[in-house]
Amino acid sequence: MGSSPEDRLHPDLDLPKYLNFEQPEIVRLFAVLSVEALQVDHPAHEYFGQRLDRVRDAFRRGLEQWHPEPERTAAQLIAYLDGLQILWLRDPSTPALALWSDCADRLLAT
Repeated sequence: MGSSPEDRLHPDLDLPKYLNFEQPEIVRLFAVLSVEALQVDHPAHEYFGQRLDRVRDAFRRGLEQWHPEPERTAAQLIAYLDGLQILWLRDPSTPALALWSDCADRLLAT
């Protein structure tokens, strides 16, 4: 296993890559679509619901072997990453990787 908390989540999981720092327009599009898809009649409603389930399940599975609260921590990781993306979109000078590292240290510590 790796030495960082996120490596303990899953050795191959590089969470910051999901923030797509090189493509803010893709992150912005994803954020807008995911919020619009909260409406039940939106064409992407089912997709985003299923995606959330898959991501939460993947995080939970990565945590359940060693973390005392895998379900709760998986939800917290998703909430933090979603919020961090919005913060970074509003202010690109946000030290997102440092903030993620701080969060991972706290949430993934046991």
